[in-house]
Amino acid sequence: MNSRHSFPFALGFILLAVGASACGSSDFAADGADASRGTADSGAGDSATADEDASDSNPGNPDKDAGAGDSAAGDSATGDVIPPTILSATPADGATKLKDDVEIVITFSEPMDQAKTEAAFSIDPSSKTHGPPTYSWNAEGTVLTIDPMANYSSGRDLAAVPAVPLKFALDTGATDLAGNALVKGMSASVSLYRLLFQEAPRHATLFGNSCEGVPTRGSFIGAGDCPSDVERRGYVSFVLPAMPSGAELLEALLTAKLAATSDEGGNPFVDFGSMYIEHVSEFKSIESGEAYDEPTLHDLGEFVAADPAPTVGQWIEKDVKVAVADDYASGRANSQYRLRFKSHVPKVDGKSEMAYLKNADGDVKIVLSFLVE
Repeated sequence: MNSRHSFPFALGFILLAVGASACGSSDFAADGADASRGTADSGAGDSATADEDASDSNPGNPDKDAGAGDSAAGDSATGDVIPPTILSATPADGATKLKDDVEIVITFSEPMDQAKTEAAFSIDPSSKTHGPPTYSWNAEGTVLTIDPMANYSSGRDLAAVPAVPLKFALDTGATDLAGNALVKGMSASVSLYRLLFQEAPRHATLFGNSCEGVPTRGSFIGAGDCPSDVERRGYVSFVLPAMPSGAELLEALLTAKLAATSDEGGNPFVDFGSMYIEHVSEFKSIESGEAYDEPTLHDLGEFVAADPAPTVGQWIEKDVKVAVADDYASGRANSQYRLRFKSHVPKVDGKSEMAYLKNADGDVKIVLSFLVE
């Protein structure tokens, strides 16, 4: 080979190689700087990911990555991975003789997501209720109290009143504050009392009114001022039905109709105030005068209030449960009451001033409500 030609060729090759090497080093350095900046950015912005990548022996496991490095997935932000449990629930499954104000109380092992827990609660549609349930929580969020708006099965014939259970449940849609689902739900079926209505009709003869023991019977029961300017008192008696076995008296509602007022001498509700009702021990007649002064067992308060002014034709109601319960406990056959104006003061005008209740079947009565298993 001619040496004049071989040297320039070798020199050109060397220069070309050096140029390529210089260019490659510059590109690598730029790539390395970019990678370094990327790593720095990643370390500053997502330390959980960086730490995980440094220690992860299996970086290809997406489940592990998501569980350890993604705080939005649920529990890692708080460290709570323990699901909640139900510690107690009342009433217990199978409970009986419950009243319609029963409350369901569920206690959890930790504070709960209240909205999700309430949404997970349900009442079986076959249960008797009178509205959607209402919810309340204790301050810690661990105790849920539910008013199921339970309703009694009721009627006048016990044989025709079915026992309808109250069924409720809480499913695993309930979660704690970290989103952990309830380990196990619960359900229960409980029984309320049945509600039986019975009427205590008025007694056939032990009713009427009298002025100082002089009796008057008729289609009205009156109280007020007699023409002789003495106090007139009214009486009404009811025949008690036998109490069902094992029953509890819930209410005894005495109802009557204000039929008329005799304002010959003035309005008794203006002059004497309210008409009062007294539960008295059992009298045998109104003729002898014993009913007029019979000892009062229970002062039951106002029966027809003077304020607001009563109107003829209005119905009056009074719960006389305390009196009826005492009559049953004492073995009395009748439940008896005296009506009077306690503030009566003789006007000495020789005129009648009376208030009358209608004395007829259906117009004066006591309706008894019993709770029966």
